[in-house]
Amino acid sequence: MTFVGVFPMHRLIAIVLLAALLAPSLAFAQTQTPRKKKKRPDVQLESKTSRVHIPGARWDYGWLENSHAIGLGYIYAIEREYTWWELALLLRAGVGADVKLVTVGFGGIDGFLSYATSRATAIGDIGGATLELGLGAGGDSNGIFPAAQAGIYYSASNYDIGYSYQTPIGTARAPWLSQHQISARFHLPIGRH
Repeated sequence: MTFVGVFPMHRLIAIVLLAALLAPSLAFAQTQTPRKKKKRPDVQLESKTSRVHIPGARWDYGWLENSHAIGLGYIYAIEREYTWWELALLLRAGVGADVKLVTVGFGGIDGFLSYATSRATAIGDIGGATLELGLGAGGDSNGIFPAAQAGIYYSASNYDIGYSYQTPIGTARAPWLSQHQISARFHLPIGRH
């Protein structure tokens, strides 16, 4: 019995043709240098600390009294920025001062407010939150009184919008001093070092 008689001829031809077709491609694959692997993105957590001066504008609207407090503020803050892959987180804490003039219905200046403030902020890729506390004084033609303010805001890098509450300390509330407020803070970070 011969090999060809046991193994059908068409199968033998198919195997020889397949080997002839594959041999050059296998030899070519062996001579190629291995492909470089794609570099994985750097997933290491990085951080950077800086100090920054933040002047800005302030606006508070007390809807119950129809009062507007418009003024300027300044914060000196320490920032810590974390980056990981494509994500970023900015933590900012600082102290400063706010000075505002108050008007009820834009009929003239009814009073003023001046606060020493402290702020803590966390901002991610879709915004963040700020907590603000202030202690200071307010005044009008009747005299000066101590006051305090607390606020919580939705934050981005250059603005905060949210709710704030203010109250006189140990005295009756002046008619122009709003209690519940919609507040906005606009910032211009400069002098990062």
